[in-house]
Amino acid sequence: LKIVDATGHSFGKGALHLKLRNSNKQKQLVVVLRWGTIFEHTDWVHRQNLMVISDVTIELWPSEEREFRIDAHCMNLSCSCSSGQSMRLTDFYFAKLDVVAHQSKVWDYFEAKFRDCRKALK
Repeated sequence: LKIVDATGHSFGKGALHLKLRNSNKQKQLVVVLRWGTIFEHTDWVHRQNLMVISDVTIELWPSEEREFRIDAHCMNLSCSCSSGQSMRLTDFYFAKLDVVAHQSKVWDYFEAKFRDCRKALK
């Protein structure tokens, strides 16, 4: 599977735009993009990273290339929302389903972590 393109578009329904290609010329590909999967911007543009809200099953025929709109939450309230900037898949995964379930809980969770870090640095 090749990620041909990934861009962020605000948050919520269809916020993560992915163009994917099955590089295998003979076999169908079925993968699951897991909830909690994190995408980041390719450059520092002071925009929020995106986290996939729920599992998405992706099926591609041999050599097929297709676009997907994935529901995703923004991760940090202190940055602006994405507005078409390039993104990339990270190695990070957020495993707290009770937090991922609601955008406000995601912001609250990470803002609390940032607050704790600022306190620790004083």
